[in-house]
Amino acid sequence: VIETTRDTKDLRRAQYLCSAHVAHQWPQDMGHEVAFAGRSNVGKSSAINAIAGQARLARTSKT
Repeated sequence: VIETTRDTKDLRRAQYLCSAHVAHQWPQDMGHEVAFAGRSNVGKSSAINAIAGQARLARTSKT
């Protein structure tokens, strides 16, 4: 779960909040959501980090 400011263009202030493994842990609905899906090691985490302009917002593999 990643939280951003109300201004969706300000992704540089995004921060990791928590992992949600079951439905009751999900945060309240705050509007639009985007999902990244794909095979292992194709760049999903790297894409999230690039969009947010942060090096370590999403964890990347070391392979």
